[in-house]
Amino acid sequence: MRATCTRVARRRESTNPALKEAAATTERRLEDAGVPTIVGGPGRTLAGLCAEAKGTVARRPAGRAPVEDVIDGATVWSQREGTATARAWVEPVTVAPAYRIARPVMLQGWKDLASIHWPYDPALVQALLPDAYRVDTFDGVAWVGVIPFRMERIRLPGLAPLGCLSTFPETNVRTYVVDEVGRRGVWFASLDVSRLLPALVARATYQLPYAWAHMAIERSGDELRYASRRRWPRGKATSDLRVRVGARLAPEEIGALDHFLTARWALGYTLLHRPLWAEVEHEECGRSTERSWSTPNRPERPGNFDLTAGLPLHVKY
Repeated sequence: MRATCTRVARRRESTNPALKEAAATTERRLEDAGVPTIVGGPGRTLAGLCAEAKGTVARRPAGRAPVEDVIDGATVWSQREGTATARAWVEPVTVAPAYRIARPVMLQGWKDLASIHWPYDPALVQALLPDAYRVDTFDGVAWVGVIPFRMERIRLPGLAPLGCLSTFPETNVRTYVVDEVGRRGVWFASLDVSRLLPALVARATYQLPYAWAHMAIERSGDELRYASRRRWPRGKATSDLRVRVGARLAPEEIGALDHFLTARWALGYTLLHRPLWAEVEHEECGRSTERSWSTPNRPERPGNFDLTAGLPLHVKY
């Protein structure tokens, strides 16, 4: 699997017509209902919409948290201010990348990637997120994923990979977020890699929570084992995960939850307490089903999430 990613300063025009159609449909639906609303399309924040409803200077909404609604398949956040309701549009989940990346700042390959997820209380996940991001949920449930894989040939565009420094195992812990302008993406709680130098560079430049770990990926037939034990920074973060890969799924067998967890085309993070957004373009993930699943040692508090109780409810490869 080959992936490209880039960091952008502002949102570009979408190449995916589903995004435009969802926003237009939502606006028509609200107008037909006769609701006194200010509808936010892509690039309009909920704080700004509430300010328009009140006629005041834009600020982050205080008091009650915004309510998430689904109208004609498009998700909107609602915040009541006086007699008007401000609604900020949230982009739909799309199977294809929402944006094409013309000038990536990084290229990398992903191999033997497993997608292992646990359902989680949205309030507990939200408590760990920066203020700029709201937890994204599926049917009211938040999801936390442990994603082990082999990173291959990570490099800058136009440059050759740096041998073993560019290929190594990684296990990241992630959840799913929506930013202030309605974009859906991934938020990383931790990223463990077996190479110290990439971990130090990523922490210093992007301030992503990379860690150095003892890691191994072993394959025997259709069974894979992913083992990890963190070395630095010190802390309890270990995992010993085994997945037996099943048959490749037909398109009609891939459901809405599969797309929600894997069709993510961006990541949100903070740099010096400022929210930033990076767009990602990759192939579809999670195309094979698991045939069996075992955890000799379950993940122990990776990324501040306690995943030691209970088996995951969603496993794909």
